[in-house]
Amino acid sequence: MHTSHRHNSMFNVQLISLERAVDRREALKIRGLPHEWVDSFFPGTAGTQLTQDALESQFDLASMSQRYGRSPLAGELGCAISHRRAYSAFLQTNCQWCLMLEDDVIPPQGGPNSHMARIQQLLGPLKNARGPTFIHLGIRAYQFYISQPQLIIALSVLFRRHRIFRLGEQSHLWLAHAYLVNRAMAERLIQRTPISLLADDWSGLLQGDGTDVFCCWPPLFAQDPDIKSQIGGTFTSNAAPTSTSSLKFVSSRIGNKLWRASVVLRSMINGVRIKHE
Repeated sequence: MHTSHRHNSMFNVQLISLERAVDRREALKIRGLPHEWVDSFFPGTAGTQLTQDALESQFDLASMSQRYGRSPLAGELGCAISHRRAYSAFLQTNCQWCLMLEDDVIPPQGGPNSHMARIQQLLGPLKNARGPTFIHLGIRAYQFYISQPQLIIALSVLFRRHRIFRLGEQSHLWLAHAYLVNRAMAERLIQRTPISLLADDWSGLLQGDGTDVFCCWPPLFAQDPDIKSQIGGTFTSNAAPTSTSSLKFVSSRIGNKLWRASVVLRSMINGVRIKHE
């Protein structure tokens, strides 16, 4: 039975997982996710178990088909309603922030005890935000546009492992395996009824006056590459866009390569330091 896990008065954790996904949850423990987060998982809803009455009363299927150019899949509907139910569970706590995770997440290295400490450090002054605030913790380089030039971001990683950046209006986000929402954001998300957007259609979900959208770069949480999202750049694939004609796409790919180079360089520097010590 699900019990909402609370690390402290500031954070709540909602790990969404189907009851039958025992193997996935065991894999999360092996990967280093805190056992208490896994054991208190939020039971997700399987889309195949939704009745016709539930589909008609809780979803605007016509709007979804029009937006995505196809009928939503059962798994997508189950995912959307699971996230919606998890927001409601979070709002029943006294916590100010919720860490939303899916069971295909790959946690950062460093051990279970360090995950929340990293998040608290990343938030900084944002932890007191009262307006609707969303922070993506598993973004990919080609998904977003930010105000800082890619080169500056890449160079900053040489000195800081992770930073929070405000996303620009041109950002087109998807993926819902790891993100943070505060109470105001969760309240806004559950007010969107009936459900007309998929769980990770952030370009639609995050619209609204006063909404602040951020990302962590480099990403703090990765996603299992063997489990694909159903809505990538064209809402059909989780892969990177194949066209290189877009200047924004090219610049983001360059920024990604620079970041990877900075990681290698940082490792070399650390290796030299260790050798001399």
